[in-house]
Amino acid sequence: MRITIGTILSILLLLITLPFQLTAINAAEREQVIMVLDSSGSMWGQIKGRTKIDISRQVIEGLLNDWDSNTDLGIITYGHRRKGDCGDIEMVVPISTVEPDRAMKVLNAINPKGKTPLSAAVKQAAEALKYTEERATVILISDGRETCDMNPCELGTALEKSGVDFTTHVIGFDISDERDRAQLECLANNTGGEYFSARGAAGLHDAMVKTVEIVTRAEPKPKVVPKPEPKPEPKPEPKVEAKPEPKPAPPPPPPPKETGPAGLKLMATLEEGGEVLSRDVRFRLFEAKQDGKRGKRLHEATGTPFFDVKPGHYVIEGQYDLARATEMVEVKADGTTNHTLVLNAAYLKPTATLSEGGAALERDVTFTIYKRDSRGNRSRIDYRSHKPVWHLGAGHYLLKAQYDLAVAEVEIEIEAVWITSRCSTSMPVFSNPLQPSVRGVKRWSAM
Repeated sequence: MRITIGTILSILLLLITLPFQLTAINAAEREQVIMVLDSSGSMWGQIKGRTKIDISRQVIEGLLNDWDSNTDLGIITYGHRRKGDCGDIEMVVPISTVEPDRAMKVLNAINPKGKTPLSAAVKQAAEALKYTEERATVILISDGRETCDMNPCELGTALEKSGVDFTTHVIGFDISDERDRAQLECLANNTGGEYFSARGAAGLHDAMVKTVEIVTRAEPKPKVVPKPEPKPEPKPEPKVEAKPEPKPAPPPPPPPKETGPAGLKLMATLEEGGEVLSRDVRFRLFEAKQDGKRGKRLHEATGTPFFDVKPGHYVIEGQYDLARATEMVEVKADGTTNHTLVLNAAYLKPTATLSEGGAALERDVTFTIYKRDSRGNRSRIDYRSHKPVWHLGAGHYLLKAQYDLAVAEVEIEIEAVWITSRCSTSMPVFSNPLQPSVRGVKRWSAM
């Protein structure tokens, strides 16, 4: 077989370009998020002696250290270079794998001074994420309303309409003016996102942790497949027939059955067939668009609410502590539609001991829960102290306990059952379930 120079060149070209092709394919599979950080002059305002920009940097640094390795992040800031300039918007950290030290070096150099063109910044973030072609998520942190010539509500509607699967989550930081809060919440609602109010470092941390959890655990919005329209039947040829004898009059129809009011009654359980959760469950009801995306948010309530809505398709979201679920539901015309949302979650209550078989520590123990993805990467979703109780969706988690300078960790798998048993080691550890519903390997380390 003869090998020509052209064949050799073709093989070399393939070997050279193949790594770039594989890199492009891998990048396309990763989630991409842009954080938009308010760096306007008002961020020099203080909360308990600390500036809001310093608080934001501290909270963001903690999140970046635990960021999901499967999610790329970019950071946009506005108002940090020039006063009175509505075009002062910059992508300070390009979309890429998170490098905490590199990102914080950029954020620590920011000097707030300008206006608040938050709408234009969100629009620029959406375009950088190619929101008309791919799924796109933006996280906005702002301490005030829009101060340039754009309307956040109208922008949210436009981005949701033209985007493939576009969402903006908004954190209002130290906002006391109701009009400012309403404007930011409208932007989140109109894109199917969440709005969180935050005051102080602890409040901002909690809001950011919840937002990142939503982003990293979000699934594509459900789709409604439209039914095909029936084909018109051909009209039969007219026939001339003899008129039949008149039929006797039919009996009168039976009286209509009594039905309850039309609408939707919602309930939630931790597991299939489990006890109904009567309180502390938060439901949100959204319109369902023809393509399955969430539309305008219609109602929000807790407990076992009844929503007075017309027949049709809707998207419901339920949340109980850290467990959440989303489903499409169809409301029928013949009376109340009862729907039970199964959260597929479990109850977890860890305790800590100083030694095997020792008494549970009553104070000064901090517990942190991390979520494990299919590749084994972890991201922090919450931390609590002193006898915490969590309700968590089924999946793989890493649970860490810290007492003074000692740390213990255990990996668990949670299924939708109640978890109560425990284990311990000779180092400061926490009790943890090892029933059939939980499997894993304990390990500890000293800091």
